[in-house]
Parts: sequence; structure tokens; C-alpha cells
Amino acid sequence: MNKPRFRDGARQLYDFLDEILVVCPACKGSAAVRTYGPALPAGVAGGGLFQARRLVCERCSYVREWARVGVALPVTGEQVCDPFFHLPLWLQTSCCGKTLWAYNRRHRQFLEEYIRAELREKESSPRAGYHNQGLANRLPEWMIVGKHRQAVLRALFKLQQPRR
Repeated sequence: MNKPRFRDGARQLYDFLDEILVVCPACKGSAAVRTYGPALPAGVAGGGLFQARRLVCERCSYVREWARVGVALPVTGEQVCDPFFHLPLWLQTSCCGKTLWAYNRRHRQFLEEYIRAELREKESSPRAGYHNQGLANRLPEWMIVGKHRQAVLRALFKLQQPRR
């Protein structure tokens, strides 16, 4: 029987910043913070982190542009917020006494694949070789310990379901 396998390609949290699902400040529905416009040139400090962002809610047509100030990566607590507009993330739930969150569906899928896997393998990154800078190496211990696996998977499944 094949065990579920995860191959870590050294993806980082920054790789999921192109779209962040947040709670719309106007209608409390799901809105998205997305990059737009030309990407910053390679080698610019901060890279894609400081690329132009736009908050758009397709439900109520709320639109706002990021002023390119005040980037703050999320800090777990009562509510986890996006780093640009500081709005609560749409994909967050309580799990094992902590807050489990994801920026978007791809990020949630990454977490599910990692948690579900019984075999976790590292792959070399073309830009950095083998290193421990990847997101998989930065996940909190409560999330990856075996005794919490089923609870975390249930919470990730809950994040996948549409809200009512």
C-alpha cells in the first residue's frame, strides 16, 4: 500500500501572496487581495511582497488599493489578518486551541497535503539548494504532531466548505 507522500519544493509563505482571501469590510463576505500591474524587477528588495495590491469584493463591488505602506505578516492570535489591508482572513478557524489559517485555497491545499502525508521528502530548490527556509519547515509544532493530525485535517476540510 502506498503511503501518502509530500515532496517539499521549498515553497515559502510568500509564494501564496498573489491572492489572499479576506473578510470584506463592507459586506462581511469573501473578498480577495490580489497583485496587479507590472511585477517589480528581479532583485528589488522585498520582491513581490511590495507589488501593487487591490482589494476587490465581487459580492458588493467594494474596491480599495493598497498604499504600499505597513506590511505586517500575520501573527496568530484571536484573528489572523492579511499583511496589506490588515483585514481578517476568510480562511481561518479554531483548531487544537490555536488558530489555523490559510491565505487562499492553494495555501490550504499545501497544508492539507503536508499534514496528510506519512512520507515527507525535501527537494532541492533551484535558487537555494537544500535549506530550511521553506514553509513546511516553519509550520508550528502543534500543527504537525501526529496526535493532532486528524483534528487539523478536519479543520482544513472545514475551511474548504462554503460559509453560510
